[in-house]
Amino acid sequence: VWRSLNNRIIPKVETFLVKEKIDKHGSKSKCLRSSVALALMKLFQKLPIATFEAKLPKLVTVVCNGMQNKDSDERDTARDTISKMAVSIDLKYLPLILSSLSVSLCEGYKLHVRSAALHSILVSISKSYASPVIHADKEAMSLPFDR
Repeated sequence: VWRSLNNRIIPKVETFLVKEKIDKHGSKSKCLRSSVALALMKLFQKLPIATFEAKLPKLVTVVCNGMQNKDSDERDTARDTISKMAVSIDLKYLPLILSSLSVSLCEGYKLHVRSAALHSILVSISKSYASPVIHADKEAMSLPFDR
């Protein structure tokens, strides 16, 4: 099962990750399929950790490259996808996402796209992770502090 998944199914699904579109002027552009990216990430999470860590950088890079598109709708889709990915995976992979963002979005208008993506990632992470609740006991409340 593992060999079939690794050699046949995952590479075939990865080909569906990006779709080429031809606009009315005849120019080609690449369109990210966010549902495929999220499904691949969920599948990678079920695999052993070494395989997950080997396949995650490529997936993150493809999604970050989707933000280079000049079409704002495509950038919004890629930004939403990367923020959902950041929430779904552990926080220890956040530096990987940030480094991919900084490599793929490094000049011109892409700098503003990078800051918007970073903001979106931080907002979505802050919504999903609650801060730890600190219970103050009565002894701590009775300590003399300047008020």
